[in-house]
Amino acid sequence: MVNFWFLSTAFDALEWDQIGMKKEEITDFAKFLKELYSVYAFKIGGIAIEEDVLELLGFDEIYPNECYRYENVSPDNFLHESSHFINVIWNEKYNKLSDVPYNYERLDEDGILMETGSTLLN
Repeated sequence: MVNFWFLSTAFDALEWDQIGMKKEEITDFAKFLKELYSVYAFKIGGIAIEEDVLELLGFDEIYPNECYRYENVSPDNFLHESSHFINVIWNEKYNKLSDVPYNYERLDEDGILMETGSTLLN
């Protein structure tokens, strides 16, 4: 499991001279995530603002903990529970998805890119 965590915000923070992320910039992050998947075909990956991919595992334990193992990733955690993730890629080699409640795109290597729809962006 690989976790790239980009700290950002959806809002401008003038006191820190930080420009907030805009909705149109997410497209570039989605392209980057798809490129990573085309090379590494990981089990799960996602895009969120200030959220760790470990949230997708659905555990409330403090990290590090044995529960945070890739074997414990279940699509039920991110398909049916509210999430802060904007996009999620799931590798269907591990578990075929029969009902995807989001807009999605099929990728090579049995990947499926889902627009899980966080609305935190301006």
